[in-house]
Amino acid sequence: AFLDADDEWMPRHLETLMRLRENYPEAGLYATAYSIFTTRSELKSPRFTSIPPAPWEGVLPSYFLVAAMSSMPISTSSVGIPKDIFRESSGFRIGLNMFEDSLLWGQIALKHPVVFSWQGGTIYHLGSDNRLSNRIVDFEHPFVKIAEDAIRKGQVSAAKLEDLKEYIARLQLDFAQRNIMLGKNELARETLIYCQTKRFRRHKYQRLFVSALPRAVFLSLWKAKRSLSKLILKTDYSRDPWLPL
Repeated sequence: AFLDADDEWMPRHLETLMRLRENYPEAGLYATAYSIFTTRSELKSPRFTSIPPAPWEGVLPSYFLVAAMSSMPISTSSVGIPKDIFRESSGFRIGLNMFEDSLLWGQIALKHPVVFSWQGGTIYHLGSDNRLSNRIVDFEHPFVKIAEDAIRKGQVSAAKLEDLKEYIARLQLDFAQRNIMLGKNELARETLIYCQTKRFRRHKYQRLFVSALPRAVFLSLWKAKRSLSKLILKTDYSRDPWLPL
């Protein structure tokens, strides 16, 4: 189990992880629910899709569907991993300054069940100044190539295949969005044209349209929409898996 220096374990977190380990010994990941302490000093709950409501706990019906359609079901400080599974997956990849946690979760979820509980719990501090996740990174999530390679080699079960493809699409759309933010519109368009998705078609074509705009025009529209959403809709972007475009 891991605890980042600026996060918190709730009192029953480790107890819950041990119970999950005993009840579901075949799993590769065990996680308790987490809350987000925002930059406004508010405690928020992530928006999860396809996880049964509390007080449910058990094997997630589809880790990749949850990860594709909503907030990540696992944070680094909320997870427990059996040592043999951790070693089998080679742990956190050295040299990455981003995505090393979700890369590991994805690698394990390709081969093993993922167990989740609403009990226990942790607090993820979103506003910490030293968060690498506050930066816009210009490289694609490394899990995309790993997942595509596993699909080509026939290593993905039929039950996981469609949801895994949508998770790949989600990562590609995120990559395209970051490139638009950085003014790399041609790379964004290449990624979007290659992206295959059924669930995120609107997001795909929305980004294709935006990638055709001059960067100055895009940034003006983006800032205006973000300000309007905060004012009228009171959108909380710490809970929204998509930045507004």
